[in-house]
Amino acid sequence: MRDEQIFKVRRRNALKWIFCIALVLWGVSYIQNEISDSAKESDSSSIENSIKSSPLAEYSIINKEFSLPYKASFDVRIFKKLQESQLKRISRVIQRQSQNATKVFVVFYLPGMEVDAGGWATAHKGEDVRIMEFMLDTNPTTLEN
Repeated sequence: MRDEQIFKVRRRNALKWIFCIALVLWGVSYIQNEISDSAKESDSSSIENSIKSSPLAEYSIINKEFSLPYKASFDVRIFKKLQESQLKRISRVIQRQSQNATKVFVVFYLPGMEVDAGGWATAHKGEDVRIMEFMLDTNPTTLEN
């Protein structure tokens, strides 16, 4: 009988230790995620500020549509033809506003282009930017070449 009581006490103590270790590990993981999220936010805001301050990279979000958690789409007006690298940077900033949608679509429109009639460039989460000059044939811009 005495051995059985000792076994129960040791088992209870072991379970308490396991619970405490699990709680500490969860706390450390939570703190790491918070630090990581705040670092991402500061990186995002610094990138966004550098993009918006660049005279070549002015843009405005015309429309946002969310079908969470699956899809987020953004229609973006740019005011000049931009290089692919600039479009990538803008799309990364915009994709951070996607509220964790699994698929994010960004369509770039030049001045005068009709929204939903085909954009000048597109970006998809996890893929490269595609510039589609041929869209200017069907959806012309008011930009002078």
